[in-house]
Amino acid sequence: MPGPRSILSLFDLPASPAPSTPTSQPQPSGPPVVTGAPQPNAPRIYGVSELCREARGLLEGRYPRVQVRGEVSDFKAQRSGHWYFQLKDAYASVNCVMFATENRFVRFEVRDGMQLTVSGRVTLYEQRGAFQMQVGHLQLTGEGELAAAYEALKARLEAEGLFNRARKKPLPSWPRAVGVVTSPEGAALRDILTVLRRRAPDLDVVVSPARVQGQGAAWEIADALRRLDQSGRVDVIILGRGGGSLEDLWSFNDENLARVVAQCRTPVVSAVGHETDTTITDWVADVRAPTPSAAAELVAPDRQQARERMRQLATRLERAVQGRVDGARLRLLKWEKRLPDLRAALRRQQQRLDDAEERARHGLVKALRAQEQRLQQAQARLSAAHPAVRVRQQRARLTAAHDGLQGALKKTLARAQQRQQGLERRLMALSPAAQVQQGRARLLSARARMEAAVEASVRRAEGRLMQGAARLDALSPLAVLTRGYALVTRERDGAVVRAPADAPQGERLQVRLAQGQVDVISQGPSTGRKER
Repeated sequence: MPGPRSILSLFDLPASPAPSTPTSQPQPSGPPVVTGAPQPNAPRIYGVSELCREARGLLEGRYPRVQVRGEVSDFKAQRSGHWYFQLKDAYASVNCVMFATENRFVRFEVRDGMQLTVSGRVTLYEQRGAFQMQVGHLQLTGEGELAAAYEALKARLEAEGLFNRARKKPLPSWPRAVGVVTSPEGAALRDILTVLRRRAPDLDVVVSPARVQGQGAAWEIADALRRLDQSGRVDVIILGRGGGSLEDLWSFNDENLARVVAQCRTPVVSAVGHETDTTITDWVADVRAPTPSAAAELVAPDRQQARERMRQLATRLERAVQGRVDGARLRLLKWEKRLPDLRAALRRQQQRLDDAEERARHGLVKALRAQEQRLQQAQARLSAAHPAVRVRQQRARLTAAHDGLQGALKKTLARAQQRQQGLERRLMALSPAAQVQQGRARLLSARARMEAAVEASVRRAEGRLMQGAARLDALSPLAVLTRGYALVTRERDGAVVRAPADAPQGERLQVRLAQGQVDVISQGPSTGRKER
């Protein structure tokens, strides 16, 4: 069987040899015309369908699979899904057909004027007697060379260890800022921003723009990625663009760009093209996402899931406290069995202890839930309120809540201690001193552990509050004034003074400092001369 050919021309077709002795003589459609006895060298008379059928058999047997390169013209896509077009060069053209079962795998749009390399078989359409090529696969001219270059670069970088999982960095669980390297006009950036706004609206996004297609795009992408990594402003970087052909995505198969991705200190998520597209940056990056939207979902934590996790921890804390209470109740029951004469007194003490523990538990859970609710409300209002004022208000409220909770706990513990002391005095008169001393030691130990657990919970809540307040103070515009700067505005309309012409002589001005405000009167623009 002959191998594939790169170019097929109409002039390459061999002349049809005269058939040998036929096995059957076709019957003419009309009555024969007898002109005399047949001559020994007379040519054979074919029917039209028979001639076309034999010509098709010769073509398909001589050219079972060929490759042809040329320019597309007169392209038509029928409602059946089949494609019809011509492939031409400067001297000839050939009709081509590509059926829907084959063209559904083509990933790009075929247009007139494209340079294609098609492969298939040469045949004859008998109904029209037309020579044509039945195409089974097509690709852009040059795509085969690009694919070979891609595989060669991939093999070399893999041998150097750039694809090893051991060198890949994990993504941060709670990033403060996300960097994006892509075209500012592309749909990929809009998809990423939409997902980030939905999952984490308070997450900062830093965009480092670059062309993602065309000559010089690979250098721009590498430069934008390097600058974003060296800035230290982001915790994770998304490198991406939308889908396209192999030539459209070729900028992301650049060796220099691959090495820049491997050298980044910041974790890099590659989201280039669609799910079926794979580039060199996908192999080198720390994480590969099928689409830009999927990359945004990978790097952005879901705030709703975090709140659900907090509720689960509160439930676990409640169960732990209940377990400690149940343990204390079991120990009291053991004491009751050991001291049958004091059963009534122990039952009364047990009931009081249950009431005190229930109030303490409900107070702790209520305070924790109220604090969580206040934190969620404060987070929702931060975007519309002044950061410094909100921080002071929240700090004052939480301080008051902390003082009230601590005072309530102290009062509850004091009442429990008083009841315990009274019971101890009654027990000393009714039971041996050694057993009463043991019971008091156990009660003191349980109270100390309860106080320590409550105090630790309060300290953790204060720590989270102070961390949030510190981050908000760092973002406050008042922090600039503390470094010696001042904000000057006109008293009559509140406009900011940016030039001497904005403050003529006699204008009343307000100078805002880090602490307080000073009212002054302008003496007009300075002439630059000093008075003697």
